[in-house]
Amino acid sequence: LQYYDLTLLVISAYAAAMLGKLTSLPMTYAGAMVLGVLQSYAVGYLPAGGGLGGLRAVIPTLFLFAILVLLPQAPLRIGQVKGLVSAPVPTLRRSALWGAGLMAVMAVLSAGLATSNLLLLGSAATYAIVMLSMVLLTGYGGQVSLAQFTFAGVGAVAYSRLGEPNLLGLALAVVIAAAVGALVAIPVLRLTGLYLALATLAFAQLMDKLVFQAEFAFGFNGTLSADRLSLLGTSISSTSGYVVVMAGFFVLMALALLLLRRGVLGRLLIAMRDSPAACGTLGLDLRWFRVGLFGLSAGMAGLAGALFAG
Repeated sequence: LQYYDLTLLVISAYAAAMLGKLTSLPMTYAGAMVLGVLQSYAVGYLPAGGGLGGLRAVIPTLFLFAILVLLPQAPLRIGQVKGLVSAPVPTLRRSALWGAGLMAVMAVLSAGLATSNLLLLGSAATYAIVMLSMVLLTGYGGQVSLAQFTFAGVGAVAYSRLGEPNLLGLALAVVIAAAVGALVAIPVLRLTGLYLALATLAFAQLMDKLVFQAEFAFGFNGTLSADRLSLLGTSISSTSGYVVVMAGFFVLMALALLLLRRGVLGRLLIAMRDSPAACGTLGLDLRWFRVGLFGLSAGMAGLAGALFAG
């Protein structure tokens, strides 16, 4: 009944089933036996601590990732929604008015809430930015990722480790998270749907066990200090002021996302989502376009993580 253990069980089960290409029970059984033996050897012979300690927990993840990348995909029968109507895109004036209204509400709330509730409100603003990255990747681009909060973690670690609590440090954290997202997309370019979701889930599990628990990430005792952002030399020390700034970044990201949707790039994203085959007949190379899309989405999530660190 523990959700985390259930998630790990799903990874192990899919790792075995993918060896059978979701069609062969004997191959699935063989994959499960191989995976079980590998896990037993890892427990028996790999050290429990140190740099290799995390490998014991990610044997199923490495097994799944290797199968997804190295073996050809099995054809899946996936239903398709016909006559899908895209959500209407608001005008720039309407978007700006709603953004200003949200900022006014956040300013009023931040003035009267206790510190504990202010922290929850600020966390909600950063979570909303992560959801905006999903709008770009899944809503507009039609791609799947179960690792967005992993990229937020990369942004938080990068911002804290850089030691630059200003717009430069924030921008560098975004660039680092975007680069990680692009690197993740390169080996899984040919994956779609369920396979892409499982690959990103495997990456998230690897980062959780091998990177975020390592000393070079969150330190020896698992904690990392981060200073709050300063804007143009002005330090934001109060929690209420910082919450308003976080909400401001959410509004800016939303406006930028809608601006992108209204432009040529937005129409390309919708075309890629609705009919990759039609895009191919027009001579569009969608492979590197997908890499850029993953990188941009990961950068947005990294921005949220850097703000959350403060």
